[in-house]
Amino acid sequence: ELDEARLASLGIPIAQIANRLSQENINLAGGTIKEGEAEYLVRILNEFQNVEEIGEIVVGQKANVPIILTDVADVTKSHKERKVSTRVNGKESIEIAIYKEAGSNTVSVAQGVKGKLGEVQENVSGVSGDVNMEVVFDQSTFIEQSVNEVLNTAIMGGVLAVLVLFLFLRNSSTVIIGFSIPISVIATFFFLFIFDVSLNIMSLGGLALGIGMLVDNSIVVLESIDRYRKERLSAAEAAEKGGSEVGQAVVAATMTTLCVFVPIVFVEGIAGQLFRDLALTVTFSLISALLVAVTLIPMLSSRLRSEVDKERDEMAS
Repeated sequence: ELDEARLASLGIPIAQIANRLSQENINLAGGTIKEGEAEYLVRILNEFQNVEEIGEIVVGQKANVPIILTDVADVTKSHKERKVSTRVNGKESIEIAIYKEAGSNTVSVAQGVKGKLGEVQENVSGVSGDVNMEVVFDQSTFIEQSVNEVLNTAIMGGVLAVLVLFLFLRNSSTVIIGFSIPISVIATFFFLFIFDVSLNIMSLGGLALGIGMLVDNSIVVLESIDRYRKERLSAAEAAEKGGSEVGQAVVAATMTTLCVFVPIVFVEGIAGQLFRDLALTVTFSLISALLVAVTLIPMLSSRLRSEVDKERDEMAS
């Protein structure tokens, strides 16, 4: 509380008091310091710790005598002037906004906060009586809904891909390729875990985009194996020759697609942050599909069709 008469007699304007307070209470970024490979952020911390420090600020000078704030004002600890009133359901309330740190997961932070709300409410109720805590806005709800929608789209895409294969192939190839989709997806999740890529809208969108391409290599390999089967080769021989014949072509086709998505990983700035997860997911899904097509598909084809041949021989005999 300023003594305006005292300030007028000393010739100290109120603006000068405000400037001195802002100059002494500082919390600013001071740049960075590099030491080898390490880079440290520097902050200038000169904030008030108690009321006494505020009262000892020099706000002026008269006849070479410093004038401190307590000479022209009463400095006491009090409440901040109220400028905003918050109401929830017509009742006066206190609004608390919680922000996540940079790089942290919004959904995980929201779940952690919700898990602590009950404990906080008990502690506050024990001091201030009956207190009711409600979540007014939760950004993680929208994120979870978006992620679930993209995930459902990816699952629906996989199911539709199997149905289309069944309509055109109508044989055991549909079962074999149907196995390749979930195995490739599981392998993709493994790579995402290794490279610390979280499940978000962009990564799941990349997975949904990649599911349609997961079966391409498998179809090519199976068709090559089926051609040798029609030439009366055994299931094992057809799987070996058919898989090795188109192996290089399948690898080359996959690499040409990867050449489109891999450079996106190295893009800097906002675009790189947005599309990095999508590019990595598509890359991992195509690599997984390639490995499944050249290894698992020939093995499943030889085993499954050899069993079919045995059943036919038994029926014929």
